[in-house]
Amino acid sequence: MTQENRLSIEDFHRHFLCTHLKGAAKAVLTQLKQDADESGTLLSALMAQYIKSKYPQPAFRDDNWFRREVPLDACYFAHTDFRGYTVPKDQRFVDFMTNKHREIEAGTFPCSSEIRAQWSGPMPEPLVQERGAERYYILDGQLRVIRHWFHNVSPVPVLIYTGQCSV
Repeated sequence: MTQENRLSIEDFHRHFLCTHLKGAAKAVLTQLKQDADESGTLLSALMAQYIKSKYPQPAFRDDNWFRREVPLDACYFAHTDFRGYTVPKDQRFVDFMTNKHREIEAGTFPCSSEIRAQWSGPMPEPLVQERGAERYYILDGQLRVIRHWFHNVSPVPVLIYTGQCSV
């Protein structure tokens, strides 16, 4: 088993907001920081309240999130679509993507230019839940996993949820 490191709930919330809100994350975090300064409330508490109001799944408030690396060939689709493109829920990324290389090169697959682009620096980790032995379901971050596949980069650094709440 790959080493995993517990993530503080505050670090998880910051990561979650940055990956979900994308360009709006900076403004939301700035506003929350300002609210914390004005009210004397901890920023971590305000982030938790914000996430609870926008994303009701209890797992996003649970502190059972860890950093880990998982094999690319053990990453599974947790959803039935990728940016409006039908993908096979409960199947491995590598099996489905094998025949998609031409579509990506031709630009007909969603986010083709982002998939083909090289990246510099660390990529935000996808959110994962392990279901069964060595089956990692990508809850958020399919594009990042597809980019790992396209560029043949394994293992995939992820944030993995190990708690009992619904994700």
